[in-house]
Amino acid sequence: MEEKKEALRRAASESSLAGSILREKLAKLDSKKPRPYGTIHAANEVYSEAGIVGFWKGVIPALILVCNPSIQFMIYESSLKRLKARSAKKQGGITALEEELVKAFISLAEKNKKVVSNLRN
Repeated sequence: MEEKKEALRRAASESSLAGSILREKLAKLDSKKPRPYGTIHAANEVYSEAGIVGFWKGVIPALILVCNPSIQFMIYESSLKRLKARSAKKQGGITALEEELVKAFISLAEKNKKVVSNLRN
C-alpha cells in the first residue's frame, strides 16, 4: 500500500499532476482495505527483514522454557516410582498424601532453583 502511494507521489512530481487529482488517488488507495496476510506473505516478510536466521529467532528461549517442566516431570515420576517400590514392600499402596508431598517437594525445589538463579544474575 505504501509503495503504491510513493509511486503515485513520484509520478505526480515528475508529470506535474494537479494536487487535487493526486489527493483523490491517494484517498482512493486509503479507502481500500488491505488484503489479510497469508502464510506465504508472512514468510516473505520475515525473510526480507531478517533472512533465513529470522525463522530461527526465539527457538532457544522456547526450548529452555519447555525443558524446565519436562525435567520437573521426570523427577516427579522417578520419585513416585521409588515411593511405589518402597510401599510395595510394606504391602500397602501409596496414599494421596504421599503423592501430594512428592509434588510439593518437587515444586519447592524448582522454586528454590529459580530464586538462586535470580540471585546470581
